[in-house]
Parts: sequence; C-alpha cells; structure tokens
Amino acid sequence: MNALLCTVALASAVSVKSDDFKNLDFDSGYVPPDPAKNQWIPLSGLSGWRPQIGGKDVDHIGWNNVVPLGRANISIVSGSDYRPFQEGVGALFLQGGPLDGFTLPKLSASVEQTGIVPSNANSLLFRGALGLGSEIQINGITQPIYYIGSVQYSLGRSVAIYGVDVSEYAGREMDLRLMATAVRGETVDSMFVDSMRFSAQSVPESGAGILLGIGVLLVACAKTASRTKR
Repeated sequence: MNALLCTVALASAVSVKSDDFKNLDFDSGYVPPDPAKNQWIPLSGLSGWRPQIGGKDVDHIGWNNVVPLGRANISIVSGSDYRPFQEGVGALFLQGGPLDGFTLPKLSASVEQTGIVPSNANSLLFRGALGLGSEIQINGITQPIYYIGSVQYSLGRSVAIYGVDVSEYAGREMDLRLMATAVRGETVDSMFVDSMRFSAQSVPESGAGILLGIGVLLVACAKTASRTKR
C-alpha cells in the first residue's frame, strides 16, 4: 500500500526534542575517511536504525549510492549532488527494486526503529523527495504523508517539507519504519529523507487532509517521481 500524500498550509514548526529516538537527522552515524568516495560502510553509518531489504536484515549499507541504479539500495548520501535533500552530514536514500537490478521479485528497502514519542509531539516532520512507492509506517500501518511546504536552499530552488500525524502516540512507544517499494510497473522507486524531527505543529486529521489533497496528490507524485529518478 502506498503512502497517501496530502497538502496543508505551511506553518512555523516548533521542534520537540526526543531523547529516545536516535539519529533522526542521519548525522550521528559512521562517516568514512574519504567521504567523497562511493563505498560500502558498516551498519554504524545508520546508528539507531535497523536497515532491511526485502524484509531481511542487511550487514552493510552504501555511502553515496554505491549500488548501481536499478537495484534495491540503502545508502547515506552526502555532498553537493545531494544538497537539495541533505542538511548536515548526510541524508537517507532508500530505493526499492530487484536485488541484482534485473531479477524479480522487486524488493522493498527500509529502515526502522522503536522509541518513545515526546509527550507534546503532534507530528513528525522531515525534508526530502518521495517517489510513488514511498511509505512511512507506524506500528506496521502506512500513514498519510502531508505536504507541509518548502524551504529555499539557494536562489530560486527549494526542497519539500513533509509531515506525519503522530499525535495519538504522544508519550507512548512507537515503531517507525521508512520504506521505498517499486510500484505501478516501475523498475525502481526511491525516496530521500533528512532532518526528521518531532514537532508540536499539528497536521490535519487524515480524512480531511485526504479530501483536501486529492488534486495536489497527482501533481506532487508526478514531480517527486520524476525528480527522484534522474
């Protein structure tokens, strides 16, 4: 099931500190000695997260998209090529697709962790780009993803900000999973995510948001799918 992408008005987001969830900004993991090189790195590069491909644990991840285009992939990306999505040391890149680039079945790429949501959190915000097969799951259930707005990173260029409603989990344990799955005849589908943070900002109730966002959904998905497959 694909995540639902909905639109809401951009508002000032007040971040809420979480001492339980780890490395939500993807900046606390291992950084290789030569960060300009495409390479394999240990799982400590995704400190706090459990990476899986096809629902199975992996024993390493990529740095700067070491896996050839067209294959299932979990990487930390860093550098000028990823600056629109990256804020800080690195950003997360997930790509669902065949394990070897050709053979079926197409496999999902995901990262997951469990923690306590801050008691005053209403949403989980992040920046990035989402393909058609992008999902955020809470306790195994795919959540609507709301388009919050955008932030400018250079003259005339901006990156999208998204949010997920976590208000019902405030003060409670929550399993969080980010996942990319190839869908609708696509060979691969990918997502970039960075700077995740809990916020006191509310996002609409799911039903109202879906009704509001139907027209934007098609446009947003088309644009993000095109952008992530370049």
